[in-house]
Amino acid sequence: SEDCRPLFLSANHCVIGDVTNWIFLFNYESAFCDGPDGPLDQSVQGAKLLAKAPFSDFALLELEDNPSEFYDVYFNGWDTNSALTNGVTCIHHPQGDVKKISVEFDSLGYQDNNGAAGLWEVKDWDIGTTEGGSSGSPLFNSDKRIIGNLTGGAATCTPDGSDGADFFGRFSYSWNSNGTDSTARLDYWLDPLGLNLPFLNGETTPCIS
Repeated sequence: SEDCRPLFLSANHCVIGDVTNWIFLFNYESAFCDGPDGPLDQSVQGAKLLAKAPFSDFALLELEDNPSEFYDVYFNGWDTNSALTNGVTCIHHPQGDVKKISVEFDSLGYQDNNGAAGLWEVKDWDIGTTEGGSSGSPLFNSDKRIIGNLTGGAATCTPDGSDGADFFGRFSYSWNSNGTDSTARLDYWLDPLGLNLPFLNGETTPCIS
């Protein structure tokens, strides 16, 4: 609806405990790899769970309050295209650290599970890597739209610089393939007007015309 509803995409396996107690930090980043830690004074406390499903490992929550305009938040776009794509980026917080960015130039693969390809596979990050704690983070295509969320994998920082594959729940699968119930799919919440849009671009102020 482009109404600035504060929706938050994560992984199903990250939904532990009472989400009304969760704290969401904004702009938790640093200008330098070994620089000062990110700020802790930009946050929203509390959320409610709208939908989740274990197969593509997604969870969609709604924050209890809208982030302050001073946080300068960005509302991510999304893409329901299920075709393999080249050039993806993951923005994440490995082991709870400040924001990190990982890049893959090669084509994604499908991870098959009981005949259904519910996951994307990133075989080996070209720049950066993910670690434990990065779960739920968004995978962006070259158009800067979300196409998946991190469910897990073998990628990690190692002394020789190599890392293993990562797997992301496919946004296109989570869209409407986890069942008919609204609590197990994304389209009910992200396409409330029933426009059947194949994608929606991200914006800083989608609710201001």
